[in-house]
Amino acid sequence: MSSHLDQDTLLVFSDLPHLKSLWCASNEYTLLKVLFRGLATKPGTPVLPLSFAGLQSLTIAYWAMNKTHAERTLAKWLTDCFRLRKKAGLCLELLTLQFCIAVDREDVNFLGECIKKVDWLGNRDINEEIGDECPNCGEEEHHWIDWS
Repeated sequence: MSSHLDQDTLLVFSDLPHLKSLWCASNEYTLLKVLFRGLATKPGTPVLPLSFAGLQSLTIAYWAMNKTHAERTLAKWLTDCFRLRKKAGLCLELLTLQFCIAVDREDVNFLGECIKKVDWLGNRDINEEIGDECPNCGEEEHHWIDWS
């Protein structure tokens, strides 16, 4: 079952200290707002607790990484979020991109600077370059980029 969770519902889950893994196929900017919570505060504003403090693995599926908000792409927002989380000591162990569109190697390289391992699955842009099969394994395209 899939549903669209609002920000308040995501905030409830974000406070669960034992939540280690999350899968999200929608809610792009809502999830990012929650992931940013407590990271960048303006002087004079109360410090909020960091969200998803125990999160080790995040899978995002079917996101259009070229979608823009406030003149920045979703890929840029995601990278900035995980850079700040890494600085705060919340480095993600694994990010899986499943069937996301408009992701390129540069996006994955930037994400790899702040996430230990990026698993890049089913990217349409790469499939257009190399075909539907991975030349190395003869199966559906599947790229692992291990930054550790």
